[in-house]
Amino acid sequence: MWAWNNVNAFADAVVARAATVRDFGTRFGIPELTSAEVPLRGSARADAVEYAVVAGLVNGGLPHYTAEVGGGTVVAFVLDEPRAALPAPSLVTAVSVIGETLMGGAVLDHRRALEAYAELRGLGLEPAGRDAVLLGPDGRVEVRFDEEDRIVGLEGSLGAGAGAEDGTGTGAGSGAED
Repeated sequence: MWAWNNVNAFADAVVARAATVRDFGTRFGIPELTSAEVPLRGSARADAVEYAVVAGLVNGGLPHYTAEVGGGTVVAFVLDEPRAALPAPSLVTAVSVIGETLMGGAVLDHRRALEAYAELRGLGLEPAGRDAVLLGPDGRVEVRFDEEDRIVGLEGSLGAGAGAEDGTGTGAGSGAED
């Protein structure tokens, strides 16, 4: 059950975050986000994690926590707490996250997922023909796509000085001295 349904008298800030998810679902026609209660498709834990990830992303990339509370019930929380914020973006971490995510098999549109990840994590992403280049403060990673737009390879230079000169992942320079 979504918090925007508010049968538990949640605080206004909690309901507002949940309403953002509902509004996103309305805008993009996603009934799982606009129905107060959603039937399970898999395990309660797996569904709770999936919805928590979506809620966190829709609310600006917030992390989440899920917990089993007994009787087959799983609760999911989106954490709006500075101490739970993600660390600064890193291509070392990005390569690992992208690989693990793709191995999970849930991503249908690899290019769109990469674009969203880069935007939400503050990484640069430049087209390179059929492929793309992911840019960060610690390097650059070439992302190779196959003819069906699936990611089939990640290769790059990681480490200080390998990415954008300005450290934001959006510059064109290599960061190397002449």
